Amino acid sequence: MPRTPPNPSHPAPGDLPFVVHEWFHSPGDPWFFVLVRLRGGAPELTDLRELVRSRWGPVPRMRLRAGPTPTGRRRGRPRWFVADELDPERQVVAAPLAPGPDALRERVGELLGDPLRSTVATWRLYLLSGPEVDGFAVLLRVHHAVADGVSVIRLLERLMGEGAEAGAPWPGGAVRRVPPGPASVRGVLATVAGVLGRNSRLSFNGRPGDGRHPAWVTVSAQTVRAARHAAPGTARPTVNDVYLAAVSGALRTVLADRPIPGRVAALVPVDMRAADEASRIGNVVSFFRIPLPLTESHPRARLARVRVETARAKSIGQAAIARTTIEVAARLPLVVTRLADLITMSAGYANTTCTNIPGPKTPLVLLGRPAVELIAAPPLMGSQNVVFGFTSHGDTFTAGVTTDRAHRALADRLARALGTEFEKLAAAATAPY
Repeated sequence: MPRTPPNPSHPAPGDLPFVVHEWFHSPGDPWFFVLVRLRGGAPELTDLRELVRSRWGPVPRMRLRAGPTPTGRRRGRPRWFVADELDPERQVVAAPLAPGPDALRERVGELLGDPLRSTVATWRLYLLSGPEVDGFAVLLRVHHAVADGVSVIRLLERLMGEGAEAGAPWPGGAVRRVPPGPASVRGVLATVAGVLGRNSRLSFNGRPGDGRHPAWVTVSAQTVRAARHAAPGTARPTVNDVYLAAVSGALRTVLADRPIPGRVAALVPVDMRAADEASRIGNVVSFFRIPLPLTESHPRARLARVRVETARAKSIGQAAIARTTIEVAARLPLVVTRLADLITMSAGYANTTCTNIPGPKTPLVLLGRPAVELIAAPPLMGSQNVVFGFTSHGDTFTAGVTTDRAHRALADRLARALGTEFEKLAAAATAPY
């Protein structure tokens, strides 16, 4: 085991909510995942470990460990330690797959349900393969305090890039920070209204149970491009707008056997990196709170509503205000951060999380084996028992749903409904409205 030197430091403000979530044993867990499916035969575990050692070893964030929880968690503050080197033998492990058409998804669900602690490791990489399974996969589980979704894609590019691509710079796209004035005042008022208002509680909102169940559906880039033309008017929706509209339609379809709730909202993570820190590995994220228009019966109407809501959130600087709130809370007693975490992850504030992680800029290749698909999902935390993830690789987008084991049938239905919603939006682009 590599020696851990006495070099403690406190988590950064953006890391702290996820550390505190674990410290206080809040519902769910702060670990998220990215699954990479690849073509060809699986590499040797020793070769993968050596690659991880050489490419991730120089990254300090990948050598982080959390300090032990002190007696009386409310005293003191969390501490990080940086190990001298990685421990691939502990953190890169084989996970054999049983025969069967659904072996990969079932095995991923088993692994995601296995509890991890940041005092032991802050990430783990699994090599999933089997003699009767076509291709193989690697599953990366990461504590959200260590890295956000953009960081994980950068890490995968570093691990699976070829030559100079392993550390290539990545153009940034920081969220616009709104200066003080009427727009920022509206942003503060909207944030307060979101905290004080109450959403409709959905059937899956509650403390996450044991186990995890992922489900996903593949969507072609052509379908997503066509769907961007579905909204009325001249302003074209973003890919993220299309994704949120599809989630809204899928929830409306699956919940159709009961009254359609009028107030449903999603947390939408937002990258806060400035242009000169686009390659930064860490947790540099905030969020929008976006109402989901389940009451709209037509796909084009849902997309139009989502476009309006996301444009409004951007115009009033909602993500920058939320980030500032996180940074201020981090300077106060930990109970303040815990309270903010409980509010943010409550069903009354947001029924679910919908994360959209931009895919790698170049194709991923692991030891000569090309990647064919990426699947990602945020953690189940608070009262969010269903969460959504969206990412891409090449010309393929993947929309995923993750639930606890008790809601596995719901995850499967939502994944199918998501695929249908993307197709409806693409078809609506050329249909009369």
